[in-house]
Amino acid sequence: MNQSQQRNIHNQGGQIPQILNGKYRILQALATGSYGCVYQAYDITQNKFVCIKKIKRLTIHQIGGYGTATQNMREYSILNSLNHDNIIKLIDQFYVKKPQDQCENQENITLCMVFDYIDQNLDIFIKNFEKKKSYIPLIYIKSILYQIVLGIYEMHVNGFIHRDVKPANILISAQGQVKIADLGLARQVTQKRQTFTPGWITLWYRPLEMLNNQTNYTKAVDIWSLGCVFGEMVRLMPLFRGQNEPEQASKIIQSLGIPTEFSDYNCLREKYNPEQPFNYERNFPYLPEDGIDLLKGMLNINPSQRFTAKQCKEHRFFDQIKDLSLEEINQIAQKQSEQCQKNYLENQKKIEENKLRIQQEQEQQRLKLLQQYQQNRQKCESLEASPEYDL
Repeated sequence: MNQSQQRNIHNQGGQIPQILNGKYRILQALATGSYGCVYQAYDITQNKFVCIKKIKRLTIHQIGGYGTATQNMREYSILNSLNHDNIIKLIDQFYVKKPQDQCENQENITLCMVFDYIDQNLDIFIKNFEKKKSYIPLIYIKSILYQIVLGIYEMHVNGFIHRDVKPANILISAQGQVKIADLGLARQVTQKRQTFTPGWITLWYRPLEMLNNQTNYTKAVDIWSLGCVFGEMVRLMPLFRGQNEPEQASKIIQSLGIPTEFSDYNCLREKYNPEQPFNYERNFPYLPEDGIDLLKGMLNINPSQRFTAKQCKEHRFFDQIKDLSLEEINQIAQKQSEQCQKNYLENQKKIEENKLRIQQEQEQQRLKLLQQYQQNRQKCESLEASPEYDL
């Protein structure tokens, strides 16, 4: 622990930090939302940093005695049902009560869930490589993706859908250990054709079946999101960046098209005609053939034909890293780093050259149209000046 961290533990802005449950000293707020707040804290009994999620404004009269909102109760229940190295672990939970005179004559209850603290997520990890002007070493992509797949597989075999797989919800330790986090939108699947709310999953990672407002979607929605995350790690940018649901559906269809046998989306096919078939090899020039095959399986428009978590887990793309330690993976990544920087600069040069070519073609087209306009105008002026025109 460095001196700055020690100062934060003992002094926070000149005030004594709040201590929860007699052992957790609050250091700083990390995020806020409709559910409450997430804090970095320090466990003074275990001498380690933790993350505390506080669920705000719960009253004892709401639901089931302690009134936890349904969404948070699901997260709490699911976290207690899962125990896997690649899923964030709930290490403690407790309730904080406020006096009745501070909460409008109702006893106010705050649920606090405690997790291991990991200060980096996959979104930050990707952006750091972009800042360094380097692609992510392939060995890192394999390791990170494989660990996410293992966590998703564990959820699926236990009957749960995550419903919000995205880089911001994937935590990565300094050693390369991956944890799937934020199970607030997760649901249990209790039957084969179950009805769910269609609007979940962050827009850029939402599959076409949910954009089409289908409510009987399956675990395959997580695999689509995972494919989007995979592609983002390779390209250092999200694959489909729509500003709203219709635009998101358009971007997906224009890139991937819709299988002719997939009649569920006939209305979308008519509305968003694909401009040209998506070329995986051109869009992912540094991804090997087995990686392309896995990505295609994850991004299959038809959820019934999309790879399952089990198929992803057993895919040959991961054969290289299954028996490697995180330390060995880090060593290999260091050797790949220089080539990744060269590939990035080479591809950026190609992108700039392509942009310049397009601009030149557009300028040539503009000049051609201008020339045609001028020629037509001259013809009109000649016609107006002729004696026949006066008659």
